[in-house]
Amino acid sequence: MEKITTSSFNRKSILFLLLLVIFSRALIYYFGVRFDSVWILKHWQIIDPLLLKERLIESLYYFHFQPPLFNLMLGLVLKIFPVKYGESLNILFITLTFFSSVLIYINLSYLEVRKTIGLLAASVFTVLPQSIVYEKFLIQTWIVSFLLLLILYLFIRSDIERSFRSFTLLLLSVIVLCLTRSAFHYIFYFSVLFLCSFYFRKNLSLFLKSSVIPTALLMFVLLKNLIVFGFFGVASGLGPSLFKHASKIKNHLEVPGISKNYKVPALEPVSMYGDEYLSVPERFKEIQVLSSEFKSSANIVGKADGINVGHYSYLEIFENYKSSSLSIIKTFPEKYAQNVAKAFILFFQPAWDHGWGVRENAEHIISYINLFSFHKLRLNIERLFLKDFKKPWPIKEDLPLSSYLFIGIAYIAFVLWSLIYLLPKLSYHDSTQRFFFASFGIVIYVMVVTNMLEFAENDRYRVMVDPLILIFCTYFFDRITKRYKTLKKA
Repeated sequence: MEKITTSSFNRKSILFLLLLVIFSRALIYYFGVRFDSVWILKHWQIIDPLLLKERLIESLYYFHFQPPLFNLMLGLVLKIFPVKYGESLNILFITLTFFSSVLIYINLSYLEVRKTIGLLAASVFTVLPQSIVYEKFLIQTWIVSFLLLLILYLFIRSDIERSFRSFTLLLLSVIVLCLTRSAFHYIFYFSVLFLCSFYFRKNLSLFLKSSVIPTALLMFVLLKNLIVFGFFGVASGLGPSLFKHASKIKNHLEVPGISKNYKVPALEPVSMYGDEYLSVPERFKEIQVLSSEFKSSANIVGKADGINVGHYSYLEIFENYKSSSLSIIKTFPEKYAQNVAKAFILFFQPAWDHGWGVRENAEHIISYINLFSFHKLRLNIERLFLKDFKKPWPIKEDLPLSSYLFIGIAYIAFVLWSLIYLLPKLSYHDSTQRFFFASFGIVIYVMVVTNMLEFAENDRYRVMVDPLILIFCTYFFDRITKRYKTLKKA
């Protein structure tokens, strides 16, 4: 395929997807599904809404816990729609669903999947239970899911056009990803930069020129954090994530050299770690995002949910969590490996049952979930055959084992196919192989990094790459049915 145009993917199909999004979202609204904008008041990753409205640039510059772009988006929405920000964010996230479905369809068209099959896959994505509940959850997950599809699409465009514009857009999309979700480390960007430099080596000079602005943006954030806060990275929140793994290890507090702060659960108000942590350096006392223990919204949602994790003292606290967690992991590597294995089980858990942030909306559509996935039917059949079998933690008693199995098989099949077939036969001239090589890199990164660093919200991380697995499964379904028809004619 030489060029991606509107004729490549059929305008009628795009119109159908738009109407499907509008109709399905109107229907779920009728059944009580709502965008949960309350998270803007109580989510730890979100800066105090009052500061986002009144001191946006200053707060973004000094907020060390998370990369800046998610809060930048929220700040702009609060400034433009100070009263109707919830409705505005809802429309924005619904728009992301629509464009994600379009990108799935376009990417499948590029892989020469039949248009009816591609449209069916994009439609299924639109009405998936997890698509519905995560679209209504004010967190980075749904934005990242869209960005990963966009990156693959822009990789296709770059592969076809080999232009300064296409290269720049590709790298800027990767930078936006890294500055939106801290799980995508700066190493992810530089890995993409290195691999693309090799892949586009025939246009290396042009590609390197296109990388100047994106790389400069990332380096600005990295160097700013190094100069102002003393760490080299886009965010300081690694310690609390590692804590979730290390604290699950039995006898973890017996490891020598554990910080005294480690005995307090991660992300408590700074005063819980000691009154000395309430003080901040003189030069930061007027900067509220660094000096306030609680957000202004704590008066509404309570102090437990109104913690300001941007407080200056968390830099030391989080560093203590990180060093202590690493000491525990090094002392008990076998137990850590067992935790990682359990994290993979959580990774393959149905994401609509994640819990906080999606639970209420999932309850509103539980009948639809049962109809869509035969959830209750499969659970009853399994209970009939398994009888008194008690599922080992972290498998949930109220979820079918087959759900974990089906999701796991899809991911394992993609990884094995990539390792056995794709990588050994990878061709510079095969566009389909290049597309799946890029998908493989993203999926492996998310699977490995998130499960090694996180032990609680792993299913939510999987949502980010589920569309890539959907593309893979759709591609193979199309290939198999085409081959079947060919054999039947023969």
